Amino acid sequence: QNYFNMQLSQVETLEYLSEDINELLVDVMKGWLDAFPEMIENTEKISNQIRFSGVQSAFKKIEVLIENYEYLISSIISIKNLIGDSAAAGLAHLSLAEEKTKSMLSEALMAVEKKDFVCLADIIEYELITSLQNWEKLLLDLLNLLNGEKAVDNRARQDRYKIISSFTSRGRMAN
Repeated sequence: QNYFNMQLSQVETLEYLSEDINELLVDVMKGWLDAFPEMIENTEKISNQIRFSGVQSAFKKIEVLIENYEYLISSIISIKNLIGDSAAAGLAHLSLAEEKTKSMLSEALMAVEKKDFVCLADIIEYELITSLQNWEKLLLDLLNLLNGEKAVDNRARQDRYKIISSFTSRGRMAN
């Protein structure tokens, strides 16, 4: 079972054993970086499903998508609290992305309330996917900062994602 089809309420246990807070942060960010391609792909599928099969067929998936976004935002808030404002300040767009994502989710919920499913499909296809791609880049930059890189250069990266594996995981996750 992939995590996209799973609701957070189905998670009974989540354990993580770590001796180092940086190791935990790195593993959480790597987990999100691993999850983004699947989230982006499934978000595209939801948009198409709304357009071609109607919104009724996609309600369950929309609920999971919104839950995943809420979890992403809470993860970002936790990461910011753990690393402190000085490290997060190295990524000027972090707070802006957080606010934009919250606003976008509100727009999506408003479209559902108004039963404007064409608007909902547009928000999902154009705004949420772009938002996921932005979060992927921001978390990669933050991961690089935590791994000791002095500066983050978005232009030099040219969309090549390389995760520096200088830490090892001793944790485990279960559902």
